[in-house]
Amino acid sequence: MKPIKYILVVASSATLFAVSCKDTVEPATTAVTYESEVGKLMTNYCISCHSGDKPADGVDLTTYENVKKQAEKGELTEKMNDENDPMPPSGMLTASKRKIIDDWISNGMPEK
Repeated sequence: MKPIKYILVVASSATLFAVSCKDTVEPATTAVTYESEVGKLMTNYCISCHSGDKPADGVDLTTYENVKKQAEKGELTEKMNDENDPMPPSGMLTASKRKIIDDWISNGMPEK
């Protein structure tokens, strides 16, 4: 191989390698909101006991305002992470579902 061709091959390879190693931009993630995910978790796992005229422990989790109030007091995460008295009583939510709620709280508990 002639020196010029060799230099071009090496330079091209180095450029391709550098481009392939470049940090990729992650797509923006959608923020967790009450409307998009948290409300659905409450509906699927909580409101069978925490709704109606006499909700369990006097805690009604049927509205955004009520769920937010429990989250602000720290009681929502305290109850959902209690291995001795799990909420829901059928068993703790999966780690991924608890993370959704944690992310929602960390993000300021947006409604929509």
